[in-house]
Amino acid sequence: MTSDRLRAEATILAALLKDDPRLDGLTVSDLQVPIVREIVSLRASRGKVNLDMVHEYLTARYLREITEMLDRAGENVEGALEELKRDRRYELRTLQDVFQYEQPTYLIDPILIEGTVSLLGAYTGSGKTIASLSIIKSILTGEPLWRKYPVLRTGPVLLIDEETPQGFLRERIERMGFTMDLPLYFLHFQAVRLDQEDCFNSLMDKIEDVKPVLVTIDSLIRVHRQKEDDAIQMASVVNRLRKIANSGPTVLVIHHHKKGEGPLSQKLRGSSDIPGGVDIEYALVRKDEYLEFSSVKTRTQPLEPIRLKMEISKKEIEVIYCGTEVEEILGEVKDLLSEQGPTGIGEIAKGLEDRGIEIGINKLRDLLKRAIDREIGGGQQNTKGKPWLFWPLDSSRGGP
Repeated sequence: MTSDRLRAEATILAALLKDDPRLDGLTVSDLQVPIVREIVSLRASRGKVNLDMVHEYLTARYLREITEMLDRAGENVEGALEELKRDRRYELRTLQDVFQYEQPTYLIDPILIEGTVSLLGAYTGSGKTIASLSIIKSILTGEPLWRKYPVLRTGPVLLIDEETPQGFLRERIERMGFTMDLPLYFLHFQAVRLDQEDCFNSLMDKIEDVKPVLVTIDSLIRVHRQKEDDAIQMASVVNRLRKIANSGPTVLVIHHHKKGEGPLSQKLRGSSDIPGGVDIEYALVRKDEYLEFSSVKTRTQPLEPIRLKMEISKKEIEVIYCGTEVEEILGEVKDLLSEQGPTGIGEIAKGLEDRGIEIGINKLRDLLKRAIDREIGGGQQNTKGKPWLFWPLDSSRGGP
């Protein structure tokens, strides 16, 4: 940052702190500097700016430099405004900067990653709200999600619910075992709108008050008034979700699948910019007697599809983990190997087919190799280039 630009920023910040009348009517759109834009936006939503607010919202990179200049800032407010309006300054970063970024960390391993935006898509009435409530409960209590996946960080949760009637919401959380001492906060039918500046600023104020580790939105269509199939309009909504995540919380948004057949990658309703703008897209779909929870798009390792069942009675609602397809296949493979001893991949594929399990040979080969030394034994025969054989991991006969 140049000294002229820094001096101009300090001048405007000093004028804001003094509530200088020359800044009356100043709007965010008047300026090109993100830091000052943030303070001006803050001033518009909260009124008079104080030094604590400046310290709270400035990034650490500029805080020290600007603080040192506040006392000796010039009085040329008009000139400073012109300097800040004149052009946009980008800040180049180096590899050294990038290597200082924090590694991704999980809230729930391997389901939710801190500081990301995740989206859960499903058909109406498929159980997506109950699934999201089960995730919320695990974050609040630290209990493993679906009695399987470890929670690595707990804390408050903010649920923005613009869909569920009051009686149904109370019934669900009572039957799922939520207790009154849990730090779950609601914005329930309060007309939250991500695409309206005043509404979004008020939402960010509540997020600052609660400091949630997770913000859940049920559902996306209810928190904006943009055309869902318009990429430009929906990009502005998704950008607001990103701003929430960048302020600290992980964001989980519920969205609807459109009717009709097609691959999961094309099931989400609306513009392709919706899944394109989030970090992870999950789907919850009915498959045989199970609900299958899977990742459609992810910036990390794809999630092996998880089979779930929802046990719903008059007194209790529970989401039950029922394994994965890989676990089922490996279980059958281990049975085959126990019966047959060291076996080649072709024979394994035929044995699975006889048991009603169809899987491509390449997928099966990859699955078996990844399971070596964890679930089964395996390796090539003594001569290089010979076919692979697989055997029970605890077999007294061992490998070939």
